[in-house]
Amino acid sequence: MITGRGGVGGAAIHSYDATGVSRGLRLRIGEAVQILEECQGWYRGIMIKDRNRKGLFPASYVHLVKCQVDVEGPEEVPVRVQDPVVSEIAYVLQEWHQAWRNIYLVLSHPLTAFAFNREFLQKCAMNQFHLIHKVMMDLVRSRQELVSHNLTQEQIQKVQQEVTAKIDTGNKRLGLDLVPRKDGVQVDSDTLSPVELYLIHDHSVEMAQQLNRIRLQTASGGPRTHHLHVTCHSVDFSTLEEMEVILALYDAKTTKFFSENFVLRSCGSPESSRRLCNACTVFTDLGSKDLVREVYLVATVHRICSLKEDSSRGGLYRRPYGIAALPIKDLFMSTVDDSTDPKENDLRGFTCSNDADFPALLDNIIRKQHSKSILPGSNSFSMSVALRMLHGNMPEVKKSKAVLFRNVSIAQKMGFADVILPETLRNDLYLTLHHGEFERGTKSAAKNIEARVIVVEKNGQVLQNCVCPGAGVSSRSEFNSSLYYHNNSPKWNESIRLNVPFDCVQGCHIRIEFRHCSRKSKTEKKLFGFSFVKLVTDDQTTLCDGGHDLLIYKCDDASKLHNPQSYLHLPCGPSHFSGVVGSSPFKTSDKESLHIETMLCSTKLTQNVDLLGLLKWKDHLDKIDTNLEKLMSLEGEEIVKFMQDIMDALFNMFALDGGRRIPQAQLVFKALVFIFNLLEDQKFVNFKPVMDNYLEDHFSALLVYRDMLLCLKEMLEAVIATTHAPSLQRNFQNSFRGLGYVTKFVVQSQLLFRRACGSEDTSDFQHLLNELFDILCQVLSMDNKVIATTQCVLLEHLPAMFEALSEIVSVRELCTKCSDVLSALPKKICSTESCLNKQRLTCLNKIMHLPKFMTQEARGLLLPLCICQLKIHLVFQQELTLCAKILGSMLVAIHADKEQGSDVTQSVQTILTSLLDVMIQTVGVLEMFNPRRSFNFQQGHLVACIIAMFRLMDDQHQDKLLKAHSDKAPFKAFLMRIFGLFQELVCMDLYPPDWVVMKIVTNNTILLAMQFLSQTLSGQFLDHSDFDLELWQAYFQTAVSFLTQHILQLEKFSEAKRLRILHSYGDMRVRMAYEVVAMWQNLGDHQIRFLPSVVGLFLDMTLVRQSELRQATIPLFFDMLQSEHKQRGHFKELFYSSSLLYLHYVGFRKTEGILTSNQTVRVIHWDWSIGLDLCVLQVENALIDKIDLLIGQNKGDTEYTRLFQTILLRKVEESICGWQEEARALVLSTSSLAERLLDYRSLMEGDEHRGKKMTCTVNLLDFYEKEVKRPEMYVRYVYKLFDLHMQQQNFTEAGLTLLLHAQMLGWKDTLLEADQPLGLQAESEWTRKEQLYLRIMSLMDQGKSWEYGIPLCKELASVYERRIAFDKLSKLLQMQAQYYVNILNETRPDPEYFKVGFFGQGFPLFLRNKEFVYRGQPLERISCFKTRLLEEFDQAKCMSGGTPVDDALRQHPSAQYIQLCPLRPVPSVDPALSTPGVPNAVRDFYYVNDVDTFQSDRPFHDGGAKDAQNEFKTLHIERTTVHIAHRLPGVLQWFEVTECTREILTPIEVAIDATSRMNQKLQSLLLRYSCPDAEKSLNPLTMRLNGVIDAAVNGGIANYERAFFSADPDDMPPEYRRHMSTLRALFLDQVRILGGALALHKRLVPKEFHPLHEHLENTYAQLKQGIKESGSPNLSRLEQNNLRNDATDSVISNPETPTEEFIQPSEQGMLTASYPTCLTPAESSVSLDSGIGRCSTASKRRISSVSYSGDYTSSPPSRPSVPSRHSVINADVSELKRHGPPIPPKRSPSLQSPQRERPVSSPRPRRSVPAIPLSQLPPPRIPERSLHRSSDP
Repeated sequence: MITGRGGVGGAAIHSYDATGVSRGLRLRIGEAVQILEECQGWYRGIMIKDRNRKGLFPASYVHLVKCQVDVEGPEEVPVRVQDPVVSEIAYVLQEWHQAWRNIYLVLSHPLTAFAFNREFLQKCAMNQFHLIHKVMMDLVRSRQELVSHNLTQEQIQKVQQEVTAKIDTGNKRLGLDLVPRKDGVQVDSDTLSPVELYLIHDHSVEMAQQLNRIRLQTASGGPRTHHLHVTCHSVDFSTLEEMEVILALYDAKTTKFFSENFVLRSCGSPESSRRLCNACTVFTDLGSKDLVREVYLVATVHRICSLKEDSSRGGLYRRPYGIAALPIKDLFMSTVDDSTDPKENDLRGFTCSNDADFPALLDNIIRKQHSKSILPGSNSFSMSVALRMLHGNMPEVKKSKAVLFRNVSIAQKMGFADVILPETLRNDLYLTLHHGEFERGTKSAAKNIEARVIVVEKNGQVLQNCVCPGAGVSSRSEFNSSLYYHNNSPKWNESIRLNVPFDCVQGCHIRIEFRHCSRKSKTEKKLFGFSFVKLVTDDQTTLCDGGHDLLIYKCDDASKLHNPQSYLHLPCGPSHFSGVVGSSPFKTSDKESLHIETMLCSTKLTQNVDLLGLLKWKDHLDKIDTNLEKLMSLEGEEIVKFMQDIMDALFNMFALDGGRRIPQAQLVFKALVFIFNLLEDQKFVNFKPVMDNYLEDHFSALLVYRDMLLCLKEMLEAVIATTHAPSLQRNFQNSFRGLGYVTKFVVQSQLLFRRACGSEDTSDFQHLLNELFDILCQVLSMDNKVIATTQCVLLEHLPAMFEALSEIVSVRELCTKCSDVLSALPKKICSTESCLNKQRLTCLNKIMHLPKFMTQEARGLLLPLCICQLKIHLVFQQELTLCAKILGSMLVAIHADKEQGSDVTQSVQTILTSLLDVMIQTVGVLEMFNPRRSFNFQQGHLVACIIAMFRLMDDQHQDKLLKAHSDKAPFKAFLMRIFGLFQELVCMDLYPPDWVVMKIVTNNTILLAMQFLSQTLSGQFLDHSDFDLELWQAYFQTAVSFLTQHILQLEKFSEAKRLRILHSYGDMRVRMAYEVVAMWQNLGDHQIRFLPSVVGLFLDMTLVRQSELRQATIPLFFDMLQSEHKQRGHFKELFYSSSLLYLHYVGFRKTEGILTSNQTVRVIHWDWSIGLDLCVLQVENALIDKIDLLIGQNKGDTEYTRLFQTILLRKVEESICGWQEEARALVLSTSSLAERLLDYRSLMEGDEHRGKKMTCTVNLLDFYEKEVKRPEMYVRYVYKLFDLHMQQQNFTEAGLTLLLHAQMLGWKDTLLEADQPLGLQAESEWTRKEQLYLRIMSLMDQGKSWEYGIPLCKELASVYERRIAFDKLSKLLQMQAQYYVNILNETRPDPEYFKVGFFGQGFPLFLRNKEFVYRGQPLERISCFKTRLLEEFDQAKCMSGGTPVDDALRQHPSAQYIQLCPLRPVPSVDPALSTPGVPNAVRDFYYVNDVDTFQSDRPFHDGGAKDAQNEFKTLHIERTTVHIAHRLPGVLQWFEVTECTREILTPIEVAIDATSRMNQKLQSLLLRYSCPDAEKSLNPLTMRLNGVIDAAVNGGIANYERAFFSADPDDMPPEYRRHMSTLRALFLDQVRILGGALALHKRLVPKEFHPLHEHLENTYAQLKQGIKESGSPNLSRLEQNNLRNDATDSVISNPETPTEEFIQPSEQGMLTASYPTCLTPAESSVSLDSGIGRCSTASKRRISSVSYSGDYTSSPPSRPSVPSRHSVINADVSELKRHGPPIPPKRSPSLQSPQRERPVSSPRPRRSVPAIPLSQLPPPRIPERSLHRSSDP
């Protein structure tokens, strides 16, 4: 048996389902397990991620890995022992997988498809998706390589570097956390000081930006070297001759080549051409100046052929053939990385027919390329080359790109690189054979001239293998130029390199021989002249650079040139020619000359006479001063090339006079300092190792230290003496810049002296050194602006001096001298003009980082000095960055010593006592000047130092810190500053978002510090005498801010990241929460002093999504209630605020200085002139305020609501007190509010679910109005509901919503405060209500609901009358009149109504298993409404019909079913609407608006089968009547059903219902076509008459007669007999109406439709006859009334006086009964109340009567009411008749909106209005508010 204690863990390599195994543990591939026991091939283990899962599993299913048990946490957790990089890869892959998945979701999101820049977004996301996938796969492969153990150590290191680079780059692109690394390895934050961790983070950011900095440095001309790698892929010539191709870099501006040649040779065969392919060269040492040239890659091609094209006679010559040029400036200027693929380029070559045109061909090609024109001539050859830029020094590039340098030729630059490396050794002389001028002589044709270049030694021998035509070919002894056919002025422009050994240069010269080549001669080429030039001039310097014109000496005998002495005494050029040389055998001609150019690139040879004079100073001792002055005027290249020789010469001058000091010592010292300063130049910084090497290995001056120290001392004395001469200070400053190297040579000289003497006596040296430091302190102590810059230079280079002296001087002595020097500086540092502030700290910082000063001993000696300097600068806010660096370095070193076990108690105590408070105050000041709370390096570094101080503290330091603050007042201020700092750190983004490790470490340190401060508060500030409320409040505020900060909300992190943080630090929120609970409990009786200010804080704390934290902190609210009840005896008292608006909301009135309320008898005397806040909100009010605010900030969840209610109710039940019921009510009320707010929040994000948003908002309105009486919160959500309506353009509902706020206000002049979130300005109460009314009326006008705007007009008009605002009154009355006109003339389509039921537990709580009535859009069909509804509830399934839903479906846990059916409104009965002559527009509006009762019918047949002969015998109807909570329209477009009743109508009742409805439709059409301006089209009337008179389906009198009157009445059921008379009366009423309608139709029908009318009349006659034969007792009267034409005409022609018998009864029936009758009471035995709507109970079979109520019923606030039910239109109709409404334009019949089929629809009057008092018509009903209603008119 084995146990996991020994470090055994495993990973599942197969899935195991544990089927049939008792206590088996189910595994999936890859899951990690900790093995506890082993027995017979089985393991018992525990899951690593879920430690609650334990069990058995086979051993063969698990691969064992070596683990190390971590015992730091609460449980033992095995951690796999493996390469840290391998572990990091696994962690990164888990993190990246989620980000990769999110990118895919963005690609597939439907919103992406509709974005305006969809293609761009998809392209970016797709590139990101594939890039991350590629990098992830690379990481997987790298991890496989690392765990395979098949790599060498070098390969492992390389793979690790690549992996870390990819991880850091990927994290940056994905916005993930920055990984702090040191030397490429991830650091352990627990072992590092916070300062060091901060610097590592900052360094990581710099490393990520390194590439950009390099590119910027390149573009700005920095000292970086570049190289061009060229690969020749193909060469295509049109000839098979032997060819020579020369590649070189050409500058088009200077028209010169600036690189060596790369030479390629082809023998003319295809095999030879193939050998040219893949030939490579590198043009090296290109500097920043070369990158900005107009650079071309030029290919010059020569043929190797004879002079005669068709003959092989004669030798072979280099003949010009063609040139190709490729511009590559763009490649030079690009920022392409070295790792990118090379760029392929094609070169087109051009040739010329005449050799004389060849020199100008290149310029012509370049010129034509700029003009984009085609060069005339043949395109005879082409080349393909691949170009790649390489960056860096050549040794580094060769090492990193070794593959590119295989079989490659190096073409060097003609000149030195910008950066000259010490190992650079060159001795090259570049010779360019430019052009020559030759005489024609006796020949008629020009010569064929070939130039031969050789290097000749002094003895006449040709120097072998010193001539190199270029890279790619070997060196040779001579160079033959190209040959221009018959050309006496050849322009070769060919360059070669001469490698002359250094020891041979003195006696060598260059000889250029000219030969004429004839194509007829087979012999050797004929010599006819030569030129020469010496390599060393008469002043012993090398041939100078530049152009040289040489004389051409005639010579036709080569043997004459064997002895160079025969011509070397002759002048080589015209500048040396002084006349005719008498005895010379060589003649010259003025017409012949040769021009060449030379350039020397040598580290051994010099062309400078002054440098040569210095090196040979012993030959001219009298010129030492001159030579030293000239040395300091030389260029740096010459000096660094001969550095060792120059240094030897200078140090030898010090020892010239036998050890005595020479007069020129000060000048020699200046020359040395000049060379030392030269090495600080970026161009020559690489020569510092050369200087160091010289110092260590070649320097041998034993006594030079005396002279150098004396020279330095004299220079310092001169500074003091010349304080009045600012011009002289610059020389001193240049001298002091070499102080470091001066001291190094002094120290090395002293060491050599000791070794030579064998004595350790240093008294002489010590004396000189003391004198030097004394005078140095005098210089630094001077407060003089003239020498301020000199002092800064001295301070800048003092660290280098101390570093050098540390080799021979003890650390203690150096620390003393350092303190003396820095303390000697002027004390005045508050001036920002002086540079000494910065330099003094810079010097101190550099000294602190010197190796000798990093020991604990040295740090202890310098600590007082550092603290003194830092404290002064921190107080004055000067050079804070340097202060942070110095203090940070000290803290890092102290932390390292502490980790190693050293005693650092005293050092830490000194720093804490002296600097902690000062640092906190400094950071506090910086935060004031950083309002954006953005990242600042300076501030971040200081904060890291403070965190490091707190981390170094232990109990002993804390005790001493408490003892140091004996006075409570300063100590309180100190603690308040600490709390303020901590709060700022956790609230603002001090560090960049990806510095997660740094943030976590900072928070862990803050947690430890808060634990210490909690002990301090409990021990020092808890007693009654010392209790400080402000300090305790600061503590609680800081603690809550700490545990609610974003970085600690681990639930938002990925699982891997969350587990890593928990493993290292645990959940810091829980630890801080327990501290808060303990501190709160320690308060005892002081708790009441924190109420209610602490309620919001603690509520914010409990909303953190951590179960353990919530369970620990929610009981605090019970403690608050208990404390408040104990102190005040209750916690339900209403408290007041000084806000006048709030006072008005809660119903207070000012009565002689006393405020009263109906909820309390408390009397408060209020002084209105003093805005004093008398009271504070109690716990309950604070809870409601804060929970609304915090949940709106996306805090809290349903689990919190459950815990809040459960825990507090349990605490209430456990308590023994008399206020349990009040507490329970408070808990339930708060929980209810939280649930509503959570529902509201879940729907407010996004534009979808607007309907749900409105419902949630109304729920909150109901809560704030009825449950907690919070008017200010109520108004806030009124405006939120208003905004939702406006977004959907629900103008009527928006106006009614806004009316809720308006009726909370009165018409007084009380000043109300502004409310910026709601857009309300500071104004009087009546002005605000006026503005609201005007806005509401505008909304009603937009929604065409003028009936709701008229009462507001009347109320506002009465206010204007009282206030004598006649201008406003006139405009208002005009608006009111226009509303009346709009009501009568505007077309308003009717809205539709639908019943919607939401069944199943899958719906939100406010919809679950409830039914609502929806007010649809005008003319909206049920199919459109269904589509709109399912878009909002996309997971629901729709159910049709109105059958009840069973309980199983209601209780289904995830079901979502919507039941949908249309409804018809049932208007309220109002006598005013039944008055004859009421306009149809008014009646139509009230029929479909201001309703709260609706009906729907479901037909069915009794027994399930209908009668085969007549279906109406068995046709039943199930009628459902629903009542809603409020009338529609309202503040919502839907309301919940509060009551639902269902009843069954018998077949005869169905017939009565159908007949009555048909009579109403006929009457409506009759009234419509009776108007003088009725519609022209008779189609509706004709089709209706045809359908009724000649009815084939849908009932009709004939079908009903056969169904109910064909049998014996005695055989009918009793309930049928009771209704037969009603049905018969309806038949007679329909026949009478049909008679009048036919008469109207006859008068209006066109002639072409007369046959149809006659058919209708005949059918009508048959219908009457059938009724007559049926024995109807009233038929005779029917005939008398309907067949008299004059009576009919009178009825139709005078619609203003409708007959009581014909029209009025029908209208009364429509308004007084569900089934109206057209019979008068005398004509029928059935009263008006005998319709089916008012049938006796015996005639109905009630199915169900359901009353809807519940604890979460949506009960919206009522709409505001109007004073009178009949005050919408109070004008007399006679007034309207006299003036008449405006006549609207006639509309086309095709544009008429279809009208709802309603019981009665009379025609809309156009020109005449019935003489009826419209004031009797009802206004829309607006239910009253229960909270407040203004008593003002």
